[in-house]
Parts: sequence; C-alpha cells; structure tokens
Amino acid sequence: MTTEPLLRLVPGPLPVRKRRLFRWVFLPISTFALGGILLLLFSGTVLVPFEGNEPVEGITGSKGAFFNDDTVKRELLRHHIKVHVTDVGSRSILARDFAGVDFAFPSGAPAAQQIKQKAAGAARDPVRVFTSPLVLATFREFAETLQAAGVATPQDAGPGSLYYKLDMAAFLDLVDEGKRWSTLSVQDHNGGRRIDNVIVAQTSDFCSANSASSYLTLVAYARGAQRVPTDVPAAERLGGEIKNLLDGQGRTDDALAGTYLADANVARTKPIVVIYEHQYLEHQIRRSATPAGLDRDRVLLYPDIQLIAEPEFIPLSDRGEALGSLLAGDEVLRTRAVELGYQLNTVQGDAESLNRLLDDKHIPIPPQINSTVGAPGLDELEAMIKAVSPCRS
Repeated sequence: MTTEPLLRLVPGPLPVRKRRLFRWVFLPISTFALGGILLLLFSGTVLVPFEGNEPVEGITGSKGAFFNDDTVKRELLRHHIKVHVTDVGSRSILARDFAGVDFAFPSGAPAAQQIKQKAAGAARDPVRVFTSPLVLATFREFAETLQAAGVATPQDAGPGSLYYKLDMAAFLDLVDEGKRWSTLSVQDHNGGRRIDNVIVAQTSDFCSANSASSYLTLVAYARGAQRVPTDVPAAERLGGEIKNLLDGQGRTDDALAGTYLADANVARTKPIVVIYEHQYLEHQIRRSATPAGLDRDRVLLYPDIQLIAEPEFIPLSDRGEALGSLLAGDEVLRTRAVELGYQLNTVQGDAESLNRLLDDKHIPIPPQINSTVGAPGLDELEAMIKAVSPCRS
C-alpha cells in the first residue's frame, strides 16, 4: 500500500511535533507489515495470491484428517491451493447437497459408488491415493487375555509384540456367548484389576461410518459360511442373525481412534475398537521420534479374514480434479501420506514404501494381508445395516 494518499492529507511541511507523531504511528505499522511479509516468505505461504484464493471445498469421511496435516497444508499452499473439508462420516456424505462442493472423499468403495451415482454428471474419474486395512485396536492386557484363551496369536515371539492375529470365528463365539473379560481372567494380565465389560468390538455408527459397515461385512462373512450375501432377502436374514454380535457395545462413537490414542484411561472402558491401521501407525511413527519411544501399551488385532478400505477421491469440479491430480503425483504429498501410516496407490496398496519407513524408524512391520473379503452389493449392504441398526432417513 502506498503512503501517497496519507501525504495529501497534510499539505506543506509537517511541524516537528507532528513529524515525530508520524514516525511513531506509521513507522511501526510499516515495520510490522514488513515483518509479517518476511514471516510469510520464510513459511512458504507468501506464494499464495492474497486475493481470489477461495478454498477447494470437500466432504470427507475419516480421510479428511489428511488435509488438516500441517505438512500437507504447506505443500498445497505452495501450489496455491487451500482445502476446506467437512468431516461427516463416509456414508453420511450421501445425505449432503453437493452444490458448491469440489470433491468427496469417502473411506470405502460402497460409499464411493453411491456418491458417484448421486452426483451423476458432476463426478469425474476417481483417484485412489492411498489405502489402509481395517484393524481392531486394544491394549496389551486384553490381547494377552485373548492369547491365553487361544483366540489371538502374537506375530513376534516373546513378550512385547505390537501385532496379534485374531481368530475371528473364535472371537465372535466369545461375543455370542456373552463372555466378560473377568470370566477370561483379564485380572491375571493387568495386575489383578477385575474388568466386567462384555467382550465386543466397539464401532462407529453403522449408518454413517465406512469402518463400521466394513466390520459388519467381516462379521457377516464369518457367520455366513465364508461368503457375503448376494441378494437382499439373504442379507436381511443374516443381518438379523448377527445383530446380537453388534448390540453389546452401547452408544456408538464417531471419534473412537482419537479417544483410543489420546486417553488410555477413558479408552480402556471400550477395550476393543475398530479403526484403520494408518491411525495406529501414525501414532507410533510420532512416538518413535520422542524420548518415550514406541507405545508398547497399545496393540493391534488383525482378523484372520480381512477387508481393506478403498478410499476414493471423487472430483466434482475442475478445481477438485486439479487437486486429485496433485494428490496422485506430488511426491511431497505421497511421502507425507506414508509418514501418516498409509499404503500408497492401488486397492492392494504399496506396502513397501510404508515398510521401509517403519524399518528406518525401528517400528515392527505389521503382518502382511494375504486374503481379503469383497464388499457385498450396495443393496445387500444396506439391508444388513438396517437389520443391525435402523438408520434415520
């Protein structure tokens, strides 16, 4: 901004006293402005135009957290892009109006398919940026209790394994029988403290979250003769049969991963929660850089039948399409995705990039996923969800 209009307000020479006032008032303002510009310059954000820089609007599920990462935001700003996301849960995206929305980013294929149908001509070719397996997160005493019951097996020999293989059929038998942690003698693994909670895997809301519907698919597969239903009547019947395996969790919570990773005392009131692997690995990657080192208290259970989430970035405008191209090709963003615990690219993922990072940071590499369950058809999935947890229209 030029000072010329200010000078025209004071014609002729300024008296000494007024000149001093001018210096004390306007010079600091100029100095602060210059300092702010220098700060922006060194932070890299000065490259963004000050005008006409409207944010790219997105509606997302859990993967929206990627855009709130500081490194991701800085790299996007370097390309003159600012992203604003509204996190509503992958399935809840369907209830939103897409007017003025540049992209949708659900966490799984069923929701992505429905979004593309609803958006019709506005939807562009989707971009698969990264992926992450579904896992059951818990604490060591609960994993050791399941191990003693013959339901879980540690990946690494000896004490201290971060990863356990879970016999899904045997685990669901415990749930079906209404077993409690105290009946499995959890007190033998936690210093004698009795815990009477029923054994169940806590999920987010089945009606809104992809992780919950994915876990429902695993349960349906395990209880449905190793296959998912292929017609609506069969899905309705199976949903009714497995409802009791999902009823004992009480109120569903859409912030399970945050609570599990932030507050151990609160999290232990829900001993097992369904999250994505990347959420846990991001936590361990951050911990590995601190004096505390790895978090040996929190561990993962990997079901012996597995479903890998297939997040799809769905552009709904030219701006969204440009952002999708950047997510797919920018090396800084791809590297940061790995640092946040994701596997890159395809549906099957690029585990090698993530494994190399974990190895460099001396974090044990998670077990390899050898077989996965395919998602049921949209109509069949909806029928099971309604049988398990009727959703408000």
